[in-house]
Amino acid sequence: MIKPLRKRHLQIWTAWAVLIPFGIIVAWISVPKKIADKLIQPSAETVLPVVINSIDKTNYAVALRSSNDKTQYQLEWINKGASVYPSSLIYKVSPLIYGGGLEGADLIGRVEAKGHYYFPLKKDSTANYNFILYDIIHKIKIDSLKFKIPL
Repeated sequence: MIKPLRKRHLQIWTAWAVLIPFGIIVAWISVPKKIADKLIQPSAETVLPVVINSIDKTNYAVALRSSNDKTQYQLEWINKGASVYPSSLIYKVSPLIYGGGLEGADLIGRVEAKGHYYFPLKKDSTANYNFILYDIIHKIKIDSLKFKIPL
């Protein structure tokens, strides 16, 4: 190797000696911090006091709540862990189409990460609240829930 090549070789290796550790440090700093299970949906302002009926499953618990005078109803959904189906929607269906598809069903809300979700409900004249948990990405019915309000 001639002298100009040796000089250039030394300059390049010196630059690498500085740039490689600098790049490692910049890459380490730029890695984003892990975000804990964060709810996108805002938390409910008030939780209705009376629990009418509840269902406890392995991954979640569901309760139908009402006000003391039974004029307002609310669906409480508690995910016990990270959701297996992150694209889950809850639909309220009438008893006539409970076994079928989602035609005519009312969208109640979306459940995602671990946490508590509260959804306001309209009073049903039949005193039956039927819900379907549906995965919109895979287009499958995950679960069906039935609540009957004692009169």
